[in-house]
Amino acid sequence: MSNREITGASRRADALLAAFQRFIDDFPTALPASAASSGSPAGLRTEAEARSYPMLLSKSLSQQYASICAVRAPSVPMKRVYEEIHEMINAIDLGIDPVRAKEQIQRKVNDLKNGLRRNKEGVVKHLMDMIDQDDVIVTFGESSRITEALVNVAAMWKGRKAPFRVIVIGSRPKKSNENMLRRLVRESVPCTLAPLNALPYVMESATKAFISATAMLINGSAIADIGTAVVASACKTYNIPLIVVADTMKFSRDVELDSISKNEINDPNSFRPASLAAISSHSSMYSDEKWILEGFEKIENLQLINLSYDLVPANLISAIVMQTSVIPATSVPSILRERDIVKLQ
Repeated sequence: MSNREITGASRRADALLAAFQRFIDDFPTALPASAASSGSPAGLRTEAEARSYPMLLSKSLSQQYASICAVRAPSVPMKRVYEEIHEMINAIDLGIDPVRAKEQIQRKVNDLKNGLRRNKEGVVKHLMDMIDQDDVIVTFGESSRITEALVNVAAMWKGRKAPFRVIVIGSRPKKSNENMLRRLVRESVPCTLAPLNALPYVMESATKAFISATAMLINGSAIADIGTAVVASACKTYNIPLIVVADTMKFSRDVELDSISKNEINDPNSFRPASLAAISSHSSMYSDEKWILEGFEKIENLQLINLSYDLVPANLISAIVMQTSVIPATSVPSILRERDIVKLQ
């Protein structure tokens, strides 16, 4: 996660859940063999130890989570995954047999994993319903849910040309849109690749825009990839509906008024230009040109700042696609209240 091999709020949450699942599977319910051979009975030594198995697991899991957070700040879905698992463990009866306790926790973690998968399927389904014939859809960055919805709708035409077109917008230094572009081209979805500074041109023909949020804040604002605010502003200027994709795992009670007070700084070396990797496996592109800022670390009074996220105000968002429905940005507080009520039941 620290070197950005795993990107995206939901992907990072899936990776965290997989790591926790492996940790719980490997967490022992019995004493080590050395302790058992010294006269200790098989299993945990005393009734007090048996009663404390969920607490021991909870404490160890918290330490693992703290280590991960020290490497890189967690995304909102990662926090939710940790909170859900922590609550699962704390809800286990302390007097239960450790083996049974572990089995219960494993079942609940597996249910959480299936729930995340259903969330994605629900978002994709609602997003597919929003794609109309002759649409020209603007996307920014990379989103597995948006990509899946576009590919699924195109597949309904069984090899024929899809009745919609996608304009994939990308910007430096993060060019995650390239992965999305490759997938869409491979699935025969009509695409146009355009840089961020071409927005005024492509917006003239666009009918709607899809973006993926890293988090939805309680005031209806969205946290998304850097550059998203520019796309949102262009949508407002050209009266193009901006559709934000975010399941309820991304909903947060945090409030931010700008993207400066709380952000994440990436490696400034990623500003280094690189050629677009070949869409086809039969061709390749390379550039041997020297970077104009080569050795910038040694240049006095020069600092490169590479921020990760933008904040999109609620008044620029037309709708939010969740796993259960499509809501306006003003309904985010209601969703959070409903979630709290469900927890109390």
